[in-house]
Amino acid sequence: MLSISGISLRFWGLTEIPTLFLAFTLAAVKLGLLPGAGGTQRLPKLVPITEALSMMLTGKVLPPVKAKKIGLIDRVVQPIGPGLRSFEENNYYYLEKVKLGLLPGAGGTQRLPKLVPITEALSMMLTGKVLPPVKAKKIGLIDRVVQPIGPGLRSIEENNYYYLEKVAVEAARQLSAGALKADRKGSYWKQAMNLLLTKTPLLKSVILKKARENVMKMTSGNYPAPLRILDVVETGLTRGPDQGYLEESLLAVIGAGLMGSGIANVSIDKGIQTYLVDMNDIAIARGQNHIHKHYDGLVKRRRITDYQRHKFMANLKPTFSYSDLRDCDALESVVPEHCIIASNTSALPITQIASVSTRPERIIGMHYFSPVEKMELLEVITTKKTSKETIAKAAQLGLAQNKLVVIVKDCPGFFVVRCLAPMMSEAGRLLQEGVSPEELDKITKDYGFPVGAATLMDEVGLDVSQHVAEFLGQEMVASGFKGRKSGKGYFIYGGSTKFGSLFGKKKKVNEAAARILQKHRLNPVVNMSSTADRQLRILCRYVNEAALCLEEGVISSPLDGDTASVFGIGFPPFWGGPFRFIDLYGADKLVRDMSGYAEAYSSEQFAPAQIIRDHAKQHVNFYPK
Repeated sequence: MLSISGISLRFWGLTEIPTLFLAFTLAAVKLGLLPGAGGTQRLPKLVPITEALSMMLTGKVLPPVKAKKIGLIDRVVQPIGPGLRSFEENNYYYLEKVKLGLLPGAGGTQRLPKLVPITEALSMMLTGKVLPPVKAKKIGLIDRVVQPIGPGLRSIEENNYYYLEKVAVEAARQLSAGALKADRKGSYWKQAMNLLLTKTPLLKSVILKKARENVMKMTSGNYPAPLRILDVVETGLTRGPDQGYLEESLLAVIGAGLMGSGIANVSIDKGIQTYLVDMNDIAIARGQNHIHKHYDGLVKRRRITDYQRHKFMANLKPTFSYSDLRDCDALESVVPEHCIIASNTSALPITQIASVSTRPERIIGMHYFSPVEKMELLEVITTKKTSKETIAKAAQLGLAQNKLVVIVKDCPGFFVVRCLAPMMSEAGRLLQEGVSPEELDKITKDYGFPVGAATLMDEVGLDVSQHVAEFLGQEMVASGFKGRKSGKGYFIYGGSTKFGSLFGKKKKVNEAAARILQKHRLNPVVNMSSTADRQLRILCRYVNEAALCLEEGVISSPLDGDTASVFGIGFPPFWGGPFRFIDLYGADKLVRDMSGYAEAYSSEQFAPAQIIRDHAKQHVNFYPK
């Protein structure tokens, strides 16, 4: 049994799949069951034994193109959408998304109550109720039921497919000529009753209250989709469909550079209509090209189909006119009042942006990490005036983009960048003490970081981080050594392999930069210069700043800090994050080591945060054992 946009279809004989968005899987194994219908015996005869075992033992999901290639199905057919809704008599109509924790798509929460009686609409949306064609036609959901035809020169399935296509084309011709009109009014009694139920506040309240009680009775509140559907339906009935449609948000991304196009990229494939805005055609074209290349690569690797690529790109709306954004849901003079304005930069305080806004409660930070398509973390930055609704909407968008969302209070650098700055400062100090960029990369990678510290500084940009070693940084930037972006930093980069430097490709030590480092040489403390000391010095600077953030309430919990650190900069995963590190390493031992560094270097930068001292003194952990 298969489904097309909520229509359940049964095919026998020729296995013909009428959509590219279905996937084949033997889900029984995940339920602790054996494949049904003799699958253990029949599947190895149908497909290669390796594929059969993979599907049966792991529940591996196969897209239709792959399923056809190995012989599991015979044909993949592009989906079509009829104008006048005509369906085979043996098909069934239902809204299955609620069972997946989703809301009906294409404005279904607002359109269905207008199409069918409110009681039927709620029943379908909240339970995924299946309707046979006769019932669907009776309530006005479909306009015509087509009798299936038997075999001829082609199989039954092929005959019916082409017959349905013929009926749809003929109906379209008649509709355009005015010879055919859809009659969906029903009896006057039913029209009057539905009008009464949807327009009378008291009756409408009773219907929705009863529906909510039934949902709670069936789900005990454990499934959010039915309750959310009720909320959206109620909004549409009470405040009009315009407010109800706000759930189907439009997104505008201002700036089509690497970050902007990346944010658009992770939005359009989730079905979010996204405007990509920049100053001119050249900038827009550059952003579009970045997105095209991403999807071209996915098609080439057979991660998506060519049809899917075109479908995703259809959600992208490039423009250099702000007037196009009047309908967007996420710039003050050109968008409606409900719009949320989010900033991605970590250089500008969100509080400062909000201070000059007429809607400070709708100003928020959404700090993505580069490359957006690969980095999973999203920091949502709040101010004292940011509303809970705005926070929820921003987090909801992040989750829709498949991001791990961490809520962070506004401060310089937010959380991850703030913690990264002292760590990079210590890495710069080690370079000045005579540690080569290659050696620095090695000792940090050996400690569990995915990218070496010297390479990371080049990737971030020495012009961005020059404040961490003021005079050294200024001379490096003045010499044109800005890092990866300029082709030269602590390393010289050859070629243009995307993210190649992250994997050590096509780079060599910059001898001119080495001479600048020698000029700003600092003497190391001999008994504090072992590899283990150097590794700990770098790590504890990050850990200490994270602890200060928790003290100040920048993050709400150790778990948030650990999650952001591991997924934001690749904090050594086996340590589990800065707070898990403190528990595993030992707060008392960390205090002793940091106090030793502080004394040796006469530096307050190694002074342990009070919360670490308290944990050491009280012998408590951030996480229960």
